[in-house]
Amino acid sequence: MNMEKMGGSVTYAKYITLTSKNYTLAPLKDMYKSVIDYYAIDGAGNWGNKLFHYCSIDTLKTIVQNKQLRFTDVQYLKDTTEFVNAISLLKQVIEEQKNFLDEQLYDILNDEDIYTKLETYSQRYPFYPPIDNKRDLNSIEPICKVYTCSLSLHGDLPNMWSEYAKNDGVSIEFKNLERCMMVDKQIKIIFGKVWYQEHDKKQCINALLEDICDIFTLIPDEWCRKNMIQTILISAMNNMRIFMKDQSFSPEDEYRAVLIVPEEINRRNQLPKKFDTGYFVKENRKVPYIDVPFTVKSINRIIVGPETKEGFSQVKNNLEDWFLKQNFNNIKVCESNICHSV
Repeated sequence: MNMEKMGGSVTYAKYITLTSKNYTLAPLKDMYKSVIDYYAIDGAGNWGNKLFHYCSIDTLKTIVQNKQLRFTDVQYLKDTTEFVNAISLLKQVIEEQKNFLDEQLYDILNDEDIYTKLETYSQRYPFYPPIDNKRDLNSIEPICKVYTCSLSLHGDLPNMWSEYAKNDGVSIEFKNLERCMMVDKQIKIIFGKVWYQEHDKKQCINALLEDICDIFTLIPDEWCRKNMIQTILISAMNNMRIFMKDQSFSPEDEYRAVLIVPEEINRRNQLPKKFDTGYFVKENRKVPYIDVPFTVKSINRIIVGPETKEGFSQVKNNLEDWFLKQNFNNIKVCESNICHSV
């Protein structure tokens, strides 16, 4: 598949951009009428400045001592049903747009190969340009896996305490975490809000279809057209459905950090320095994870959960003493505002 058949260098550049474009921003267009609104104190432009992670006190200490956050393979999350349901939603949106789609494009979008690949969650790493120095598509397409670390936009939610940090739990408040993650050019970490309502999810998918319609007309070769459109669709859907969950989870108000790693790097033990990988056993399954280094100074405060056995004062004193021993004396320890009968 050469450059000319793909529509030239401009079309190819657009193709590469679309495989990794963030379509989860689409619902925000209806929420904010101007850039000023978007970057207001409570606007989406500032959501990532303050994030929270619920965990046990023991996990908190592990995070601080190791200076790492754990990212778990998305296919092993407890809410993977929505990861699968996004495929059905995609089909539904395509049918709703059928009358506005070119007939050939509609057939391409309904190819069963697309849905087989989405179900197996297999995709090429979207940040490697799939082209060699002969201007032909590279036959080697590095496969990537995706890992996620669950965060929240709120640090004192009743359902989060009961679900993730019920006994002796804490909520860690991070400031500017995105800028404090130690990333490498070989991997990517993406932060984004999780969408729960069907309307918002459909907006994401419709934004993708709009771009696909635009590039479809620019690709002259029929085989290239099919291959490129399907690659865009699969990559973009795999990237966006990480940020889609069932409506029943909406009280979590989750904001995810997503790690995208080429499997060849992991398999060859070529992860960046201070990255650790391994498995933990959950429900008789080996769950893959990658621990990613970050700057501990991004931890601003610790909120102690409402059901700590020892009581807030004792936990506060113990944590403050422990932080001092770790040479951290600027981390505040606060009490939850939630009633103790969570």
